[in-house]
Amino acid sequence: MIEELLRELREDSYVSGEKLCKRLGVSRVAVWKAIAKLKRLGYVIEAKPKQGYKLVKRPNIPYPWEVKRCLGDVTVIGREVKYFESISSTQEAVKEEALKGASEGLVIIASEQRKGKGRLGRPWFSPRGGLWMSVLLRPDVPPIKAPLLTLMAAACIADSLEEYGVKASIKWPNDVMINGRKIAGVLAEADIEMDRVNYVALGLGVNVNVPVNLMPDELKPLATSMSELLRKEVDLAEFACKLIKALDRQYEDYRLKRFPLLLERWKSKLLGLGQRVLVKTAYEEVEGLALDVDEDGALFIRKSDGSTIKVYSGDLILLKL
Repeated sequence: MIEELLRELREDSYVSGEKLCKRLGVSRVAVWKAIAKLKRLGYVIEAKPKQGYKLVKRPNIPYPWEVKRCLGDVTVIGREVKYFESISSTQEAVKEEALKGASEGLVIIASEQRKGKGRLGRPWFSPRGGLWMSVLLRPDVPPIKAPLLTLMAAACIADSLEEYGVKASIKWPNDVMINGRKIAGVLAEADIEMDRVNYVALGLGVNVNVPVNLMPDELKPLATSMSELLRKEVDLAEFACKLIKALDRQYEDYRLKRFPLLLERWKSKLLGLGQRVLVKTAYEEVEGLALDVDEDGALFIRKSDGSTIKVYSGDLILLKL
């Protein structure tokens, strides 16, 4: 009823209650109740006697129907979109849905995460204003190819940012950066069984309208947001739509096993190759020259003794010459 009513309401003219009743096939009381619900959801609707209703303003909230309004046809990702005002973690919600048998491509979006997390279980600051989203994937690939999804997602975020004129780079493996400050990150958690991937929960967090001055002190010098860069508030549903479309397009290449193409897209945005780096892994610190990445996104580093080591994951720091 909500989606149908929004399709009938106009932003440039009034629609009478009688017309709404006929088009929707409901009573005047049902229309009135639906209008009242929309107002509670943040929509500004003007009502005038003998003229009807006019939609004055939509809330900047990524409701599923607002995302789908500009999404159009998708192949896999975004066929179903769920929204939560506040949630512990979109990742946990997607994993729960996966265990219940939910279909591939489900997207869960939240306005706020109370226990958002990043790599290595670190807390992820997820207040209102950001885009906090997780996608359920069930790829038919060998487990060794699952990490490529994080690289794909990072490239998709960078592509979506560039649609707003924001030039983004990727710090290995999947931190999306603007002028040395982090604007987004990716977390992929896979359920793997021997030689098959049961599912992947692909989490994406983007600082869209998060004011830097409201971030924790330790993040202020390290992070940025779209609204800070553009000096205006960004439409969250529109950005979510652009990102979902990008993910859906590139996931089609992933499903068709066009892995070299995906890797090249990611690599074209990668920072640090040819530079001295320090990578902190769970077990050691590796310092040296970042040479290249392999077909699975692992980083080759030449150490000071001339030996070369391959690093699969870790925190990368670009060192000054």
